[in-house]
Amino acid sequence: MSWDGTLHIGNLCNNNYKLCLALRHIGVDAHYVHFERLARSHPLSNPRHYDPDFDTTASWVHSVSERHARHPQMLYELSFLRRLLNKYSGRLWPHAQTDFPAYVTLLAKDYSAHSTGSDLRVEYDRPNWRGRLLRRGYRRARVAFFNNI
Repeated sequence: MSWDGTLHIGNLCNNNYKLCLALRHIGVDAHYVHFERLARSHPLSNPRHYDPDFDTTASWVHSVSERHARHPQMLYELSFLRRLLNKYSGRLWPHAQTDFPAYVTLLAKDYSAHSTGSDLRVEYDRPNWRGRLLRRGYRRARVAFFNNI
């Protein structure tokens, strides 16, 4: 499996950012989608916690701004991702983390996914709409990891 030309979506626990950064250090064309909402609400999700030089204006960082209404914010994030996936279709391969397969499964057919914590495992087995989306997302993922990568 090649990581070249990957679009890393989601930043909980920083692992997706760490992976993206490590790939860029060895010359891989990896891009990162940064969600301001997650960075603000989960301090360990903020790449600045790991990398003080994190720059949201870098050409390989796609930053989704934060709005204040919860549900419209999620719709805004989905629309942002849709535009991004359409723009880079065929060039960047989506790699989604934690609950983001629920987003990505609505927008892409070819992607990989992984989970880094118990939050997903708890949600995955619940008989609600979010659990259904996650199960559907992980069934569709070309490569799925259910632990840290």
